[in-house]
Amino acid sequence: MNDALIQKLKKLLALAGNNPSQQEAEAALSKAQSLAIENGIDLALIGSNEPEDSIVREDMEFGKRLPTVNNYVTNVLTKFFNVRIITSGGRYGGRKLIFVGKQSDINTAKYVYGWLSDTMVRCWHNYYKTNNVQLSNKQSYLFGFYNGLVSKLESNKVSVEKERLKTVDEQNKYAVATVNLQKKIQSFINDEFPRLRTGATKRISMDSNSYNSGLKDGINCNIAKGGIGNRAVAQLA
Repeated sequence: MNDALIQKLKKLLALAGNNPSQQEAEAALSKAQSLAIENGIDLALIGSNEPEDSIVREDMEFGKRLPTVNNYVTNVLTKFFNVRIITSGGRYGGRKLIFVGKQSDINTAKYVYGWLSDTMVRCWHNYYKTNNVQLSNKQSYLFGFYNGLVSKLESNKVSVEKERLKTVDEQNKYAVATVNLQKKIQSFINDEFPRLRTGATKRISMDSNSYNSGLKDGINCNIAKGGIGNRAVAQLA
């Protein structure tokens, strides 16, 4: 790697991570992400001493219950933030989420988990209070919100990749890096959790009005996406 470029990226990330001005922090992060994707660099490695194949786990402890939006939020993080999230524990011993990925990706994903969980619940409460709907409509609204947000993030991802990855070589490097990272994460999970089971999917009794309102709010939810691997920091719309 170009040492001068690496040092520039480190300075930009330091400015983004320790800046009282949100505007300056976002500008620095955006510049770092652009430089990284243009030069085929995994931004998660910059500013840390972790080796390229370093996959780790980090636990997030909860009480007896996980947030009601947990499944939706963890699916978003798995799709767009280069982590896998495993649910563990029970009502009596306490529940927890196990984040697996690179440390830098886990740090971002844990922050977004809290932010997005709060945002989805707050939006539901606002819709519930202002539209005189039944509590039974909650899952319809949240499912719509989730689909709206995923649609927006997928569209943004395609747009950014089309804009930044202009050559076949750049596209191939990006694709190989993404596949290799997912393989490393899966290998770590296979070794760490050999008896891991997949939970059953619950059916939702759908209310179309609540779903469509959630869909609209999800599309309007603003998560400022990143460059390599679509990393992101969350911010209010």
